[in-house]
Amino acid sequence: MEHEHDDSCDHDFEEPLVNMPSRPRRNRRTPAMRRMVREHRLSPDHLIWPLFLIDGQDRAEP
Repeated sequence: MEHEHDDSCDHDFEEPLVNMPSRPRRNRRTPAMRRMVREHRLSPDHLIWPLFLIDGQDRAEP
């Protein structure tokens, strides 16, 4: 599927919109803000133990 080029669009997506030599830290001053914007981390505390229920009373299957 081909898209027609619209000359009314003033964005060139081949180049970055903002050229920043460094990452500003103004939004990460407090520990709570840093936790909110940090990269995702998965720890064993985030995992759940699978539990499967079997219909019936006092039935256990390995």
